[in-house]
Amino acid sequence: MASDVESFGESGASYYTEEESEEEWEEPKLNYIRMRNDLLEILKEDFASCITIHPKFVALGTHWGKIHILDHEGYRIQEKEFSGHKACVTGITLDGSGEYVASCSDDGTVVISGLYSDEHNQKIQLERPVKSIALDPNFSHSSSKQFVFGTERLILSEKAWLRGSKQTILHQGEGAVRKLKWRGQLIAWANDNGVKLYDTKQKRRIQHIPRCGAVSDTSSTVTGRIEMGNRAQPNNDEEDGIRCEISPAHIAWKDDTNILIGWAYDIKICEIKERPSRSDLRIRTKYCVIKYMFQTDFLCCGIAPLGEQIVAFAYVEEEDDAGGDCVSSVSGSLKAVDDVVVKPRKPHTSAARPQLRILEANPVDKKSYIEVSRDALSISGYAGYRCADYSLEFNDTELLVVSPKDVVIAKRRDEDDHVSWLLETHQYKEALGAVKVFGKRLKKHTLTEVGLKYLSYLLSRGKYQDGAELCLIVLGKNRMLWEETIEEFRKANRTAIIAPLIPHEDFALPASCYDLVLGDLLENNHEDFVTLLDKWSCKLYNITTMITRLLKYIDENGKKKMLLAALAKLYAADQRYDRALSIYLQLQHPETFDLIRKHNLFGALQENILPLMQFGGSTAIELLLDNMDYVPIDKVVARLENKPGYLHQYLTALFARDAHLGSEYHGLQVRLYAEFDRARLLPFLKSSNYIPLEKALQICEKRNLIDEQVFLLGRMGNASRALSLITDLENDISRAVNFCKEQNDDMLWDELINKSLDKPEFIRVLLENIGTHVDPIKLIRKIPNGMKIPGLRDALVKILQDYSMQTALWFECKKIVSADVLTLMRKQLRIQQRPLYVDDDSVCDACGRSLFSCTPGSPSSIDPSFHVLVCFFCRHLFHDSCLQGQDRGTCSVCRGKVRQLSMLTGN
Repeated sequence: MASDVESFGESGASYYTEEESEEEWEEPKLNYIRMRNDLLEILKEDFASCITIHPKFVALGTHWGKIHILDHEGYRIQEKEFSGHKACVTGITLDGSGEYVASCSDDGTVVISGLYSDEHNQKIQLERPVKSIALDPNFSHSSSKQFVFGTERLILSEKAWLRGSKQTILHQGEGAVRKLKWRGQLIAWANDNGVKLYDTKQKRRIQHIPRCGAVSDTSSTVTGRIEMGNRAQPNNDEEDGIRCEISPAHIAWKDDTNILIGWAYDIKICEIKERPSRSDLRIRTKYCVIKYMFQTDFLCCGIAPLGEQIVAFAYVEEEDDAGGDCVSSVSGSLKAVDDVVVKPRKPHTSAARPQLRILEANPVDKKSYIEVSRDALSISGYAGYRCADYSLEFNDTELLVVSPKDVVIAKRRDEDDHVSWLLETHQYKEALGAVKVFGKRLKKHTLTEVGLKYLSYLLSRGKYQDGAELCLIVLGKNRMLWEETIEEFRKANRTAIIAPLIPHEDFALPASCYDLVLGDLLENNHEDFVTLLDKWSCKLYNITTMITRLLKYIDENGKKKMLLAALAKLYAADQRYDRALSIYLQLQHPETFDLIRKHNLFGALQENILPLMQFGGSTAIELLLDNMDYVPIDKVVARLENKPGYLHQYLTALFARDAHLGSEYHGLQVRLYAEFDRARLLPFLKSSNYIPLEKALQICEKRNLIDEQVFLLGRMGNASRALSLITDLENDISRAVNFCKEQNDDMLWDELINKSLDKPEFIRVLLENIGTHVDPIKLIRKIPNGMKIPGLRDALVKILQDYSMQTALWFECKKIVSADVLTLMRKQLRIQQRPLYVDDDSVCDACGRSLFSCTPGSPSSIDPSFHVLVCFFCRHLFHDSCLQGQDRGTCSVCRGKVRQLSMLTGN
């Protein structure tokens, strides 16, 4: 896709025609800046004819024969202007170090001027126009001071002996030498017949590349050439019609071994190679290979390398009203240039805007070139210029597009240019992503600047949700930007969208900003208003102002539960807890209890026990129990006396916390349990030791609670009456048996047997269960003769089985005990059979003296006064005299330990 560069700003940004939609936009590969400043003044009175570029400056030749040295922004460099010519400057060049500038003119002069020294300045006057010139790249440091220039001859000039100069004709006879380029030891020049190469080291011409067709030298090799096939070729007459004066050759060295040639509609890419010399294999000679050769749909008025790509300066002709067809253009950025058909030119054509086209090797076959980009440049007066009026110069970083009244600098687009283009084409999201990726490499654009443009774009199209989310990334901690953005949302009545995203934690805005947002939400969105009050710290906004606003709104619009809760929260934040608590209680708000706990409002509990119980339930009870110092049990019971349900909940929780607290109300609890929680009454009766049994029994009798009556009667010692309730009212023999087992009373068993004698089913159950508690014979003897008892046989079998089991159990226990006794006896015997060792170190356990009296160096002997020793099986040793008057049957030491242990245990 072709992009039209309509104008050049100081920033170099390009602008696209409105006819192209966003889908058709393609980012240009180059950035353009028109050289201004002093250059504009120069070109107002003169015309640019040629130019050369150095990393630090440019040298401009004009039609009036002047040489201007300018910096890259177009400013004159002081005292760097030369007027050595009287006619148009036709060629200008610099040495590699930028110390000397050489120029030639149609007046036949060749001038070499030092920019920093006049020592090697030269001026040569010839009788014919000089069309081109080139300095040895090492001119300033070389002793030979070589340079070449071209008239109808190619002449090499160098320093001779005794400060003279020597001139050597390198080539002649093929027309004017219109272009010269010197790189390393190779010189390339173009005359009317083609381009030639000269090796200054071997002092020989190494190649001729004809203007059209194949290489003329039989020693040359042409590879990678694009075959034309059926492509229409211009005939000789047509070719001759494009004279060299109209479309001169253009030569550019890509590096030391690759050269680019653009001439009329032909472009060639050539490579310099080496091979052994035919005459001497030890010498390597250079030769040229054409790697690519193709035709274009434009006249080439300049060529330059751009990395692995090629930049061609295209002169395009367009039809006027009386004209015919012109050169067809490439439609599409990926069309191969070798597919272009060259059509015959018509005489009635005018110039279109010149273009910079970028070509690269086809990634598919690597044998052709495709066009990847084209930019149409608005050069001043372009409609009246010819191809020869333009030229293209370059260095490693930039290109110079030169016309008689314009100099345009083209540079590779950097990251900043990419972001600028995305912004120009309204691709703001992509621009923001690029800024994040490039980071500190950007010099012109920042995340905030690009983000604000994206934000403005979103808001202008009503995408407020996307814009609000973008604020978190873009606005950062810039308070002013946040305030301005919030105001924009408020004016658009979209405050609710940005409100949740406003910073409120580690970074805060002025309080007026939060007041503004809350005030707007109060009028338009109550849910978000309440949400933000919960989310934001009360330190962010003016509490008094918000209370005033809220009270006014409630007065004008009526009470609303949500807003009343918000008002209570504001009162609490303003430390007016009594008002907050009053509103919470009125609303029965769940945060009431948190408010009381957080701010120690326990003094208000006594007056609000019932309201708290009405909506708080277990939470209210827990609060009351935790603060019995402020709300005694008696106070709570008195307040809830007329609300037995709440009173039951409170007393139940109190008993669960501590069974001894509120013991005076356990009798009341019996009634409450009987009324509200019948299932838990019996467990309560079993757990409490403070229940008035008579009162409890009356309650249970009144409500006919049999189980509870049985328990209470049993606890009161009236087991007989309890048994009667079980057998007479419930007729439950199994429960009666269990009750008797619990009481473990023989008289109660006899009463149960007597009550069962007229009930065969009762007798059967007793026979099955009585065996382990009462002698079954007692029951069997009381059974009336002739009574039919269902399951009697099974019951008797069970009695016998139980008896057999008991007998077997007794015998087995006896065996176990006998085995244990035998084991212990054997252990005791082994202990008593152990030897007792007595040595010189043994002492009496009574007096503590040695059992033996001995002197050093003499054998041990028993002291006559202690001639008898007493040894116990507990391994304690005594002198016999130390035990006189004591019980010798047991060890006194062990007896003392037993006595001490008995005193400690209290037995």
